[in-house]
Amino acid sequence: MNAKDGVTDPVRQEVGVYQGCPLSPLLFIAALIPLVRRLELLEDVGVPLAEGVRPCTTAYADDIKVFSDSADGIRRCHAVVRRFLQWTGLRANPAKCASLAVTINARGNPTLDDSVRLGIHGDVISPLTLNESYRYLGVGDGFDHVQHRLQLEPKLQQIKREAVALMKSVLAVWQVVKALKTYVYPKVDYALRHLRPLHSQLEGFDCAV
Repeated sequence: MNAKDGVTDPVRQEVGVYQGCPLSPLLFIAALIPLVRRLELLEDVGVPLAEGVRPCTTAYADDIKVFSDSADGIRRCHAVVRRFLQWTGLRANPAKCASLAVTINARGNPTLDDSVRLGIHGDVISPLTLNESYRYLGVGDGFDHVQHRLQLEPKLQQIKREAVALMKSVLAVWQVVKALKTYVYPKVDYALRHLRPLHSQLEGFDCAV
């Protein structure tokens, strides 16, 4: 380390950062941005959202998801992830990974694509069925759309109770508004972006808040 009077003796790093440490997200960014940038350089992978816009990955801390509209695309994305892990010495936990390869049959219905088999560190990544989902950032990714809608209900009920408790408190109005924006509403931000809640769920929340 560089000190005021020069370089210190080597300092051995024997432990990582603690849960909730402000340094933690910065370390995740520094470690994983090279992977995200390399994935973004791949051509003809991902899914088209607009002209020239084909995202193929999302990342939140150490939760990484890659996706593509073709089997070849997902294999290429996965190959980049494997090379990145080998290059950095990082290890992924295969037990916490999952894959879902889907194609469309002659009737236009989704069906599993058994030709896509992914592995990591010598272990096979468990494939999901069409009736299963993988919880990513608190939201199940999969084809069980009914369950996806219903899984938002407990979270809406929770923030409804928290919002009502804040509004019944002795806090000033500006403090209540700040608390709602800072601590309550962000709890469902990701879920509301990726789920299609029932109108009755949102109407009940609006009436309470």
